[in-house]
Amino acid sequence: ADLDPLEIEAYTTPDGHTQPQWDRRANGLTGTAQQVHERLQLAAQHHQDGELEKAVASYKQAIKMDPNNGEAYASLSKCLADQGKTALADKAMVKATRIHNDQLASWSLF
Repeated sequence: ADLDPLEIEAYTTPDGHTQPQWDRRANGLTGTAQQVHERLQLAAQHHQDGELEKAVASYKQAIKMDPNNGEAYASLSKCLADQGKTALADKAMVKATRIHNDQLASWSLF
């Protein structure tokens, strides 16, 4: 789709830079997909920094935006396991596995 420069919307990336909406589209992600991607990146950074509560919150926000994102559930599972919350980690991993299996099953229909 042609992008009208007059309709460009700026937004702030997690690192504080401004990126126009057309650039997001050019990168192949728009709207919710871009927001989920950014939320997962932020969660991963929190996880890497040892800020596990912030990481869990960010993973849950990504899941709320995209409930069928297996990557988000798998990453949440790892973070919960790192907190010692094994029962919750197991539940998140089961959900990630279900999503993955459902996606594989839908591909096998083609």
